[in-house]
Amino acid sequence: MLRRIQPNYRRGIKLAFLLLASIALTMPLPGPVPRPVTDGLVPEREFDHGRQHYLSGERPTGFPTEAMVASWYGEEFGGLQTASGEIFDPELFTAAHKTLPLGTRLQVENPDNQMRVEVTVNDRGPFIEGRDLDLSARAFRSIANPNQGVIQVNVTLLAN
Repeated sequence: MLRRIQPNYRRGIKLAFLLLASIALTMPLPGPVPRPVTDGLVPEREFDHGRQHYLSGERPTGFPTEAMVASWYGEEFGGLQTASGEIFDPELFTAAHKTLPLGTRLQVENPDNQMRVEVTVNDRGPFIEGRDLDLSARAFRSIANPNQGVIQVNVTLLAN
């Protein structure tokens, strides 16, 4: 009697498997989740910089030259993904800021030597209290000696 039950049981499992396989094949495969993007920025996220409030899809206007404390980050973060989704390269002219929209272009000036560099915000940070801007290693080297580590800078928003 066991011999007759086993073939029927196997047949039932085969039918169930075929049924599930046919259902799975007719279902659409999940694709990438579309993300609305404006200029590489995620829209409808509010940022607060000083007294100005704006959405990340908007560009702040009337942004005066502002004194900030800048530091640099480099080799140990090379190859890692930034908040913008780009891969961090310490030899590019990029910066991290806590609230400015990703993609914002800035002019950073060292008031001690009047050296200037243009950078694009592509990451979030710095996460050390008292610091406002993290520059890539190359951007920092362009305006100061990396051994300084942290410097005062004047930052101006550039038109995109």
